[in-house]
Order: sequence, then structure tokens, then C-alpha cells
Amino acid sequence: IAKAEKIGNKKIAENARKAEIAASILAQQCNDASRRLENWEELIRIKTQLKFPKPNTTVDLMGRGAESARVLMKRGEITFIVGRGILAGLKTVKQHFFVFRDLLIITDPPTHDTKHGTRYRVQALAIGVKAYRNESRVRSALDHLKVPHSLVDMGKLLVIRIHRYCNADNYDGTDHSIVNHKKHMVIHLSEYSDAHRWFEAFEGGEPDKHAVSEIDYYCKATKPYSATQQDELSLFQGDIVKVECKPDANQGWWKGFKLKDESSRGWFPIDCVSHIEDRRVIERFNTKLSTSDLSSSRK
Repeated sequence: IAKAEKIGNKKIAENARKAEIAASILAQQCNDASRRLENWEELIRIKTQLKFPKPNTTVDLMGRGAESARVLMKRGEITFIVGRGILAGLKTVKQHFFVFRDLLIITDPPTHDTKHGTRYRVQALAIGVKAYRNESRVRSALDHLKVPHSLVDMGKLLVIRIHRYCNADNYDGTDHSIVNHKKHMVIHLSEYSDAHRWFEAFEGGEPDKHAVSEIDYYCKATKPYSATQQDELSLFQGDIVKVECKPDANQGWWKGFKLKDESSRGWFPIDCVSHIEDRRVIERFNTKLSTSDLSSSRK
């Protein structure tokens, strides 16, 4: 494109632009297919690890194939507040959450043994889960639990409202057994970025409107990072990333996308990057992308 424009050949430049758009669409399709395959492989692992109280009980995660399989948004240990503890502390419970776009599976923390490997004992399943981070909702939930507001950091709390809930003992392997039963939970997180990430997971990947967006902040990967969650961004040393969200400037995780492929978007640990203060670095990088071979620019 750059060469064609330089010599003033508009027809070649226009054809090159169409080819670039086609290559971009193809790259996006390949990325989407790769994510579906990764999700499918993760679902296979999860299904073998879930243990229900009733024998021969299982949950349909796979659908009829990778295209119709449930999409795992996030998984991990969760601490939720159940009341005020002894000596003015908090009474909390730790459990493990598997958050899908249309389903929440709540289990005990994992157990490990040489015979069965890692296993998660299922405690409950839920459908119709909505997350809230606005202060009025959080305060109301804390008041219901009789927890003084001074004991917590509001920015690290997340309230989830469940419309349909079922204990694992009553689950028969179908979504029909997850009956109408409203329930609220107050989740206590260790970092501000965790609150944003779990909110987005419960909301099906929708950005957290309470997050402060960055307009013009870039960083460079100083060391590689391999994503371990569906909402994370893998980094290679030297990658240039535009930061979209910085819940905490000094610790935790930031959210952004790679300049060489805007479809590569997610959260990454801030100790793997350094801030780019010289704007000429970004300008040189963009110039290099615009004049490089399409196959390398879309790698």
C-alpha cells in the first residue's frame, strides 16, 4: 500500500487495501477458530474433573461440537462474605467458580490425589447470573449481611445476583432442574483488577463500565507471558500493547491489545511490561507495520 501510494498508482493501492482487509478477516476467522478449539479442549478437562454427589450425574458442557459448546469465561478460587466474624472480622467462605456465558458451576476448592488427579466437588449450579459493582448495590448487600462498611474496600467487592439456583444434590443433569430461586453473593477480591476481570466474566465479556479507560497509554513487553485464563493476553518479548484499562497503576493486571493484531485483547500482568514514554517508538512501529509484508504483520 505504501509503495503504491508513493508512486501514485491509485488502482494498485486500492487493490492492496482490499487484499489487506481480506487477510485481516481471514486472520480473525483463524483466531476465532483457534479460541473455539482451546475452549473445547478446556471443557474436556473440566468435565473429567467435576464430581457430583449423585453417581453418574454430569453436566452438558460440550453441546454437539465445538461450535455449540458452552463458552468458559473464567475459572478460579472465589472468596465470598457470609457475615461478620468474631472480633469484628469478616466471616468468609472459599469456593471455586466455573463461569460460562450461560451457566455458573460452584464447587469446593480442588483436591488432588494420584489416582484421580485434580477433582472439584460440585456444590451448586446457577443460571441467570448478573454482576454489580456500583456502590449502592454493594452497600445494600453488606447491610443485609450486617457487615460494617469500614471492614472492606468497596473497590474490591463484587455483588452477584442469581435468578435460578440448584444444589448439586438436586441436580439431575439438565438445566430444567435449576429452578427459580433468587440468591445474592458478595465476593471479596484481593486486587482491584480482579474485580474488573470477574465482572466482565459474569457479564459475558462485556467491558466493566466502572473501569477507567486509558486514552493514550502504550507499553512494551519486557518478558514473555503465556495466558492461563480465557480473558488473558499472551505476550512475546517486544510486543507493543495499547493499554485500555488500568485498575491499579502499581500492581495486578492491565487490559489492552497488541498493535500488530487488535483482535488479540485481554488482561496481562503489569510486571511483564514497561511504559513507552517516547511517542516516536509507536510511530516507528506503526510505520513498520504499514510497510511490512502482510504475512508477517498478521502473524
